[in-house]
Amino acid sequence: MTFQTFRAFALTQCCTTDVAEWLSASRLRLNPDKTVIMWLGSKHQVEKVTKHDIPVLQSSATTVNTARDLGVMLDSQHKSALRVDQHITIFASSALPFDRCR
Repeated sequence: MTFQTFRAFALTQCCTTDVAEWLSASRLRLNPDKTVIMWLGSKHQVEKVTKHDIPVLQSSATTVNTARDLGVMLDSQHKSALRVDQHITIFASSALPFDRCR
């Protein structure tokens, strides 16, 4: 593991702890079981990261290549310029069938 990768892991752990404390001040809780981490960068940079479980609040978060946040699909290699048709397909596949909505 390179120093830069190690530093990224350490910063990620510190940031998630800070977010958890911030949420706790508002009587909210970070759920480590639903927390995922996405490394952003070029394909070459992202491939350098070989560790896929990052310790988060006495648990571990899994790294992912794509994630949905507020209904928007994000991609680790900035392809989240997912084409509109790809975004619609992903979104529509999780929706209820039209005839069940009537």
